[in-house]
Amino acid sequence: MMYKWIFIIWMLALTACTNKSSENAVATDSDTIIPVQFTDTELLAFLDSIHELSAEPWIKTASTLPDSVYNNVLNLNVSIHTSDFELLKRQVSRSKLSVDLFRKLVPNAAQLLPDSIKTPINAILHSFSATTFNFFAVELFPDTWESTVLFFNKNKLLAVHRIFHKYGLEMNYFEGENQLPTVYYRQNFESGTGIWWWNYNFFAFTEQKLVPVLNELQNANYQFPWGLRAFWFETTVVETKPLTLKMVYDAQLWNLENDAEPWHLFSDSCKLTYHWNNKLLRYEPDFSNSTLNRTKITSFYLTGSEELFINAYYTELKALLSGADTLKQRAIFKYLNEVKNGRQTAEIEF
Repeated sequence: MMYKWIFIIWMLALTACTNKSSENAVATDSDTIIPVQFTDTELLAFLDSIHELSAEPWIKTASTLPDSVYNNVLNLNVSIHTSDFELLKRQVSRSKLSVDLFRKLVPNAAQLLPDSIKTPINAILHSFSATTFNFFAVELFPDTWESTVLFFNKNKLLAVHRIFHKYGLEMNYFEGENQLPTVYYRQNFESGTGIWWWNYNFFAFTEQKLVPVLNELQNANYQFPWGLRAFWFETTVVETKPLTLKMVYDAQLWNLENDAEPWHLFSDSCKLTYHWNNKLLRYEPDFSNSTLNRTKITSFYLTGSEELFINAYYTELKALLSGADTLKQRAIFKYLNEVKNGRQTAEIEF
């Protein structure tokens, strides 16, 4: 739940900032904001001006939440006494873990386990090797929205992750570049009617630690009336050697003629290959033959600003404004007018 509250606070702050920073809206004596209707020429100039700016500050802001969660894990590399390890194996094989053993195994356990919990904890064993207790994880509290997961290399506790999954944790793995398992799971940041967001988090086992190797958008859904535009983005793992992700995505604007049928700005898909950087110990995307890049992917984050989207898809928007579809042109100009007036989201209370 912590990540959902962080997201809500971020959205409220963004709305407040954009409302206060808009230099174009006109305030009346009653403090009612009246949007300015800009000319097409002014809106084209606005479009061009966003294109000329660097996207990096917008990318950094949009990535703050998922990056902080991805990097905020507890790395340990603690050796477990043989008798305790045997007890751990017996308990998790019965889908339980005693509170006493948890406190004995995990340093600073009090920060992860409330004193009010006295009874054995429900547990799920996830094995990532042919031998069950070589490389494995123990998921605690699997029947809640957020699980605490202990990652082991035999009798070494390597790391503890808090994973907010909302609907059940799915742990997947493949043989990584070092011939040891690379595990990945979905981290949830928001979930509701017509709005949700998951990222894929990939971590590679070494003998001594669990290394973060890739953090990528997995599924984003943002439908009307949550925002000025609607979009869908979904990623699936299709190959592991080399690591290849398939991404399907689309973006829409309000249909000025029929609100029930929004206009598709674009709808596309691509396969993105990731190469292993052995020096930095991470996967890096190869965008050379892709319709996507880092700016475009990040513009589908729910924390992405409209300016980031405009910067990322400037060429596509410019081409549509030069085309023959006058109704779609009107929709784009209306969207640009809203953004220039300082609006980022629909007027919805969280």
